[in-house]
Amino acid sequence: MSNDRQEKEPPAAAPVSLIVEPNRGALGRSIEALEEAGLTARGCAEIEEAVALLEAHGEDAIEVVVLSVTEGFEAEQVSLALETLPEPRPALLTIFPKGSDVVEMESEAERLGAQGALARPVPLRALGLTAWALAQMVAAHRERQAAGKAAASLEEAAAPVDPRTHLYRFEHFKPLLAAELKRARRYGIPFTLLRVAFDSLAEVELAHGAEMVETLEGGLRLAVSRALRDQDIAVDLGPGHILAVLPHTGHRGARSAAERIRRRVAKTRLTLIEGSAGTTASIGIAVYRGKGDVSFAQMIREATDAVAIAQDAGGNRAAEVPLTRRK
Repeated sequence: MSNDRQEKEPPAAAPVSLIVEPNRGALGRSIEALEEAGLTARGCAEIEEAVALLEAHGEDAIEVVVLSVTEGFEAEQVSLALETLPEPRPALLTIFPKGSDVVEMESEAERLGAQGALARPVPLRALGLTAWALAQMVAAHRERQAAGKAAASLEEAAAPVDPRTHLYRFEHFKPLLAAELKRARRYGIPFTLLRVAFDSLAEVELAHGAEMVETLEGGLRLAVSRALRDQDIAVDLGPGHILAVLPHTGHRGARSAAERIRRRVAKTRLTLIEGSAGTTASIGIAVYRGKGDVSFAQMIREATDAVAIAQDAGGNRAAEVPLTRRK
């Protein structure tokens, strides 16, 4: 009997799994199932403990996280912690309560960024095998990534910065920005996002051509960058859009920064033979005032909605979402 148990123990190099489950009985049974499947299993009954473990070990230690999505259990905090890790992140397997609607379950799993979803009652063998398969997927991804590092080109090494705009790429800075907001929430520090949308670029292109618009937009992006402080970050969101990230900035500072950007953009002109061309900016403001619980995605949505408000009012202005419309 003891020999059988010894054979089933995973080797030291076994993939590491983390199960986050408030029910300690279910937690113990799940750990056994994961170890039976060949994983090194760690368990947490508290969200804070799981988040601290993910932050301490980073992306290299844990291949898969098994997360219980239970009422009153803040599963989104684990999802946010995973978002702050660099790629390839641990895979996320979500477990939902008995009787969960399949469509709603899949939608919630997608929102949390999960690669798999199961509904209770989950056979322990199925749980172990599913977690093992996801861990192998992450391990294979990491092996491919490590093998490709030696052959990475200079262009790939510079990928976080867009060579055309010289602004940071959003996909590379999203984890950093999410982590910055997370710190702001933890320590009660204000944090601001400004979404800058250049007005009427389509009309400029119609009048002067795409090449002129590209040249003008280069000057506009430079104007936005120069309007920011050294500690602020300008991120490329695609043609006509910039995200300005302002750490340690409350409502008054956000308004001041938005006005600086608005004025600099309005003054930026492209000299042409027949005159000059320019445009204005609609700026959406989203401020975390150091209180409450808000996600990075919610702040992006609020800043985007605020841009629409500024544009509907005629552009060349900054706007915020009214308190009555905020979630």
